[in-house]
Amino acid sequence: MPNLFDGYRNSPKEAIAFQIAFLRKANMKNKAKEKLNTVHRGTKKAFNWVAKKVGKEEKQTDVPEDWKLEDELKKEMDKLNLLNKSDLVDLFYDELANKVKYKENDNEEGLSIAVIEETSKNYDDIDESLTPASKAVAITHRFAEKFYPKTTEKLENASDEELKEFERTFEDKLKEAKEEDIEEIKNELGVNEITGEAVRKALTKSGGPITMIALMNLSGFGAYLMLSTVMHAIFTTMLGITLPFAAYTGASSALAFLTGPFGILLATGFGGWSLFKGKGKLTRSLLTVPVFLGVKANDKPLLPKKEELPSYLDSAEKRIREKYIDEINDLKNKHSKAKNKYEKEKRIREKINQKRLNLKDKIKKKGDKIKFLEREYSKSQSKVEDIRRKKERKEKQLEKLKRKETENDPEVKRLKEELKLYEDEIKKAIDDKREYEILLEDVEENKDELHVAYLDEKEINEEKNKKIKELENEVEDLKDKKERKIKSEKKKILRSWNVHFDKMEFKSQPLRWTADKHFNERLDIEQTLKELHEMDDPNNMSKSKLTELPDNPSHCKFSLGNRPARIAYKVKNNKIYIKLMYLRKNQDKAFRAYKQ
Repeated sequence: MPNLFDGYRNSPKEAIAFQIAFLRKANMKNKAKEKLNTVHRGTKKAFNWVAKKVGKEEKQTDVPEDWKLEDELKKEMDKLNLLNKSDLVDLFYDELANKVKYKENDNEEGLSIAVIEETSKNYDDIDESLTPASKAVAITHRFAEKFYPKTTEKLENASDEELKEFERTFEDKLKEAKEEDIEEIKNELGVNEITGEAVRKALTKSGGPITMIALMNLSGFGAYLMLSTVMHAIFTTMLGITLPFAAYTGASSALAFLTGPFGILLATGFGGWSLFKGKGKLTRSLLTVPVFLGVKANDKPLLPKKEELPSYLDSAEKRIREKYIDEINDLKNKHSKAKNKYEKEKRIREKINQKRLNLKDKIKKKGDKIKFLEREYSKSQSKVEDIRRKKERKEKQLEKLKRKETENDPEVKRLKEELKLYEDEIKKAIDDKREYEILLEDVEENKDELHVAYLDEKEINEEKNKKIKELENEVEDLKDKKERKIKSEKKKILRSWNVHFDKMEFKSQPLRWTADKHFNERLDIEQTLKELHEMDDPNNMSKSKLTELPDNPSHCKFSLGNRPARIAYKVKNNKIYIKLMYLRKNQDKAFRAYKQ
């Protein structure tokens, strides 16, 4: 993939020298030194003024020389400009590597990514899951949002002489433009004739910053004209920067032109940037300039254009393809709903079966209880008969005694008492027997009810079985239809990706995962694949190894419609094997499926 340093290759060495000086000298220590020097000089001058006033000139002390960060930058640049360009490039890489603590200085692509990743931490609104190229573009936009309004503000506050110089410079440069470039600028500005005055007025009206952004994003000479002419006019004329214009315009990308002004702009706290921040925050702020310039200066965009991606379609084709994807997703939804309904019916059937088992168990227990009661009833009946027989024997004994003895005889008395006890026992035994009879009737009645309920549940269960079978057939039918469409879509994707990503091989899961994604989400996937495909070393894009998976693949982050997502891959013999794609929130599920 194009990296931040591709744009620096054609730039004059003065531009690279400035970047090195800027990274070396723009720090809190030097900014504090400048402030302290100003305070120190002011104190010495005040002391000398007082000494003179009171006639104590001999007490006056030397005033320190004026120390300015801008002068230090120029001195450092003078020393660096004595070196050849190759050495300067090496130094530039070393400075950046030192800032981000990157140890592989010979890995230009890896250093580019490290610089982007570190700089992106400066912005809370840049999604951490974006790819390096996406982050670089986002950083550029954030920087521009701060800088462009300040540029138009400079124009608004310029003197008449400065404005005339700006208009003259712009019109001189305009003579080099092609007719189509002029027409593009006219359309963007909404004017019939392009003049320096027209551009100046467009940039200083209420929508000036938006106009500036639009002009900087023009294609071809239009963008070059804005970069080289407008920026040169503003910075050289109005900020008093004296680096030769040839140094700015020598590179086709206009990188060299931007380097000096942007560096001084940032180093002096212009545009809302300040050096008085935490060390990490300051480092990231300083790195914003190399990132911004690296993106703007590249002949090829860091982020692949969507128009270049395999799945990009015009409006008519897009509607047709979206309809097909809608059909897949409709089948997926129907299949999912049918499957959920099927599972629900199965759960209901399980409850019915459990209820039937419970009823069956209760019926068995009732049957056991009936047998127990029948035995107890039989025992109670035998007991009543036994007691009656004993009572009858005692009655006979009593009759005999009555004939022989008197009523008050102790033996007669005892027999009467025993007979009374037998009567009580008979009464209790009869009550017990009656209780068993009632219980037996209740249990038998309950058993009959349970049996009826059991038969009802059996009938319901049979109906459920029939319904479940129908749902099962529906689920399978929808699954087959869905799988046929996904299989067809997978083949189309694979044919396309094999052409566009010839260094890649794809497992089935990434193709299937992509098959039902809509247009914009598919472009998100392909943009990440293209970025990975164009890497000199694809492992540079990896955050780490996925040690939870059997073959420990590398993985890179990307954003799928603002949702964090991942691609797992292996690099072997200059081939990138795409193993797995998943949303970060579904990682555990994706890993389980991968291991199977």
